[in-house]
Amino acid sequence: MSLTRTQFLEIENVLRNALRNKFQNYLPEPTSMPFHTRLLGKDRLAL
Repeated sequence: MSLTRTQFLEIENVLRNALRNKFQNYLPEPTSMPFHTRLLGKDRLAL
């Protein structure tokens, strides 16, 4: 059972909009730990 073309386009649009919203509302510091990036540094935060 495969998706129709319209279903495929709807799913694609939902994913694009979700990613677009995530990138537009991106905050580099988490709200639960706002000092973490400054305290540990960006390279330590990736660990």
